[in-house]
Amino acid sequence: MTWSKTLGVSLAAASLVGISQTNGFQGQFRESSYSVETKRAQKATELVERWMKVSGTPGATVAVSVDGRLVYSQGFGLADVENSSKCHSNSVMRIASISKPVTATIAAKLVDNGALDLEKSIYEYLPDFPKKKWDGKEVDITVRQLLGHRGGIRHYDKNPETSPDEPHPKTIDELYQSYNEKEPKYEFLLRKRFENTTEALELFKNDDLIKKPGDFSYTTHGFALLAACLEKASGKSFKKLASELFTDLGMNSTCLDVNDKIISNRARYYRRNRKHELVNVPEVDVSYKHAGGGILSTSQDLLKLANVALASSLGVPGAYLTQSTMKEFLNEKYRTDDYKHFYALGWMVTPDTKQVSGTKQNQTGYFYHTGAATGCSSLVLFKPTTLSSTKPPAGPKGVCVTILANCQEVYDDITKLGEELVNVFVAESGDL
Repeated sequence: MTWSKTLGVSLAAASLVGISQTNGFQGQFRESSYSVETKRAQKATELVERWMKVSGTPGATVAVSVDGRLVYSQGFGLADVENSSKCHSNSVMRIASISKPVTATIAAKLVDNGALDLEKSIYEYLPDFPKKKWDGKEVDITVRQLLGHRGGIRHYDKNPETSPDEPHPKTIDELYQSYNEKEPKYEFLLRKRFENTTEALELFKNDDLIKKPGDFSYTTHGFALLAACLEKASGKSFKKLASELFTDLGMNSTCLDVNDKIISNRARYYRRNRKHELVNVPEVDVSYKHAGGGILSTSQDLLKLANVALASSLGVPGAYLTQSTMKEFLNEKYRTDDYKHFYALGWMVTPDTKQVSGTKQNQTGYFYHTGAATGCSSLVLFKPTTLSSTKPPAGPKGVCVTILANCQEVYDDITKLGEELVNVFVAESGDL
């Protein structure tokens, strides 16, 4: 791969098209003559540096692609504050809930292969999972509902109505104050190692539903249950399924988050306390939520995932997923709890109402996912170009943005930053 340095920004002379002639478009880089204008790189750097100052983020990595070509990749600040180790484009960080679109991609591939049926009851895959009730009556839960957070499975907290004695932290400082107890009272800070998905189900399998199946309620545990269904449908462990996906897409720096594993370029994690002081976050074990929030990656690796989703949604020949399956995962939108966006199947969606100013490409709406976990915040976003022709393009058309930060509780502003970066790199017709 050929790299050039422009204004301190790593600009790859690369494309994200095809890892092999046989596999078609699957998100890997290849050489290309494309380069981005210097002024766009400058503007992107200014936006990221401003965001870091305002949010108090010690380190971050950002990557952007336009029409499948990597046009911007840069590390900012420090990956390890105590040792003054700089963040680079290959710094490895927790991606938190971006693990959900990763798992959704695994599910979509199983659908394409005929191994997974979204309409099937989870009890057909997991007959021993406890039967759930709502209003005193047994209810069913489908795989589709789990993918869209509509299975009624709880998140980290139990239902306060049915479990009034369960603790519910009011602030992030209150959350972390419990860590020094022998057993942290909040699941978010679990230190226990779970050896497999079946063990992870023990955390919540006997708990009451918090919503009627069909109604939206965001849940990471729901994706642990989904992972168990994927394992039964495929006959493979989730670890194996994830490893196969990472290999297929060339996501060579991506893996499940395991504390005792030696991982090159892994960053340290931080948060700001109530005095806005930067402090280390405690060690936690995320093995109970690998499918919903327990994966490590780089901004460039996640860009490959975003381009696979983009290419598949546009019907690019040889794309990793069929267009029909990808559209099914993206077009089924449900209003979320905060009413600011919709949730599809593993992806968040903005309404198609925003027109990007100054462009002739008529780009509206975008698909994305944010992440927030112990000591980290993240974003993956792709905005397809509205095509004038009904013929599928030869490659992905649109802008993809990924951001990883080693600081907690800055994910709200990450989405805004992602939108701003999209606007920077949306080019006039003829520029590409």
